[in-house]
Amino acid sequence: MKVFVVGKGGVGKSTISVAFALILKEKKPLLVSLDPAHNISDILSHAKGRIDFDIIEPDFEKELAIYLKNLTDKMKKEAFKYLTVFNMESLLDKLRYSPGTEEYMLIETIKKYIERANVIFDTPPTGLFLRVLGLLDSNILWAKKLKELREDILKRKGIRHDPIIDIINKRLKEYTDLRDILQKDALFINVATDESLSIKETERIMDFLLNKGYKMPFVIINKKSKEGTIFKGYKHIYIPFLDEKDPFIVAEKTGKIIKEAFCTLKLVNF
Repeated sequence: MKVFVVGKGGVGKSTISVAFALILKEKKPLLVSLDPAHNISDILSHAKGRIDFDIIEPDFEKELAIYLKNLTDKMKKEAFKYLTVFNMESLLDKLRYSPGTEEYMLIETIKKYIERANVIFDTPPTGLFLRVLGLLDSNILWAKKLKELREDILKRKGIRHDPIIDIINKRLKEYTDLRDILQKDALFINVATDESLSIKETERIMDFLLNKGYKMPFVIINKKSKEGTIFKGYKHIYIPFLDEKDPFIVAEKTGKIIKEAFCTLKLVNF
């Protein structure tokens, strides 16, 4: 099972992500934090040895530095051999602070762990995460267009082999394969709170994900406080407000509620 816990900031995505890991604990899941805030560490600091699953909380600054270094080394070695050391350093600085770099790093992190049989991704707030999925689509479109342009140039010049087209083909396959996995195998579980702003953002997330072909079987309404409020037009699970100081206990109780709801609603078979 591949689960992405998505939603507005502050609705309890990290708690729900830990709850999913606890539900799947017999299958040895991997819990990956895509949120730079890394709230999972705070929750699990109260676990006191009660967890038996793996957790990954990437250091995105470190990962970015490694990624950019590897990228520019490959560019210099495989395609742009004319670049000097000065050019490369200048390019590194520009890439580091360019729009989309953070989103690109998140795509690389997802790609790195998505092949695991049971993996849960705790995602950053809605806006950033939707940009990540949007960038994935954009990269596929750009790679296809670049391939067409490059093939036309090679045909005109009579060149049979070109290292740049090999790089484009490789990246296009990586992006396409990742999107196929996300659309066919992943479940996107939206978490909201029982308030108008959160519900409206949930509707926006649902429109985006469902229109793009992603699976969103239900919505979790967390910290329910009002009786009789429903999320209209879609399957949902209510998690009541749990008056506990220990966040790990909250995650444990939340997991039990979710698992019971699955059985009742026949949503997901664990």
